[in-house]
Amino acid sequence: MGEPKKGITASVRQYAAANSLIRKKQVGGDLGYSKDAVASAFRTLVDQGFLKQVSHGVYEYVDRSATWTDAPLNDKVWRAMRIMGSFTAAEIARRSGATVNYVNKAFRQYRAGGHIRQMGRKKNLAGAYEKIWRISPASKECFTRPTLDIFKPDPVVMKVADLNKLVCTGVAGRAADKRDLAVKLCTELMAALMDPEFLQVEVEGKRLKGED
Repeated sequence: MGEPKKGITASVRQYAAANSLIRKKQVGGDLGYSKDAVASAFRTLVDQGFLKQVSHGVYEYVDRSATWTDAPLNDKVWRAMRIMGSFTAAEIARRSGATVNYVNKAFRQYRAGGHIRQMGRKKNLAGAYEKIWRISPASKECFTRPTLDIFKPDPVVMKVADLNKLVCTGVAGRAADKRDLAVKLCTELMAALMDPEFLQVEVEGKRLKGED
């Protein structure tokens, strides 16, 4: 049985955060996922605003913590959403004083956090279709704007990515300081991998076996 889709998407997100620019083939090869699984994960991450295509076949990780700030305008957007019940980005923009682009960024955040759901589409006065959104049942009682988690990639993943760049590019073999950095990363990775918290599942499994 393969890894759940949600787990694959999370792994690809970690990989993207560590490498910044990625390709589907590169991700599939490094993480060992099928072409279809990688494509599905990319679609999800693009839809959630974590990836954007910058050239043919090349995607860039979007650090949402760098583009999202706790400004009063965000509170106005959330209040407008609660008042309307169901809404489009254009409707919330008019009520809150924000731009449609700003509201769409907020919607991507709230959707990724499970705070809103798409309910369908409707045609506006210009004849174009707009998505209709609604606050999810679990978030209806949030009178103040929900706190949005800022994603931080796993430090172990970051160290592996840095080591991979040093070794695979050959830099570690050409410059002594880069070689020393690679050795330092190896030492830090070994310590991290042997940490009891990292091995929690294995330790618990051994403890349970000992109790049988």
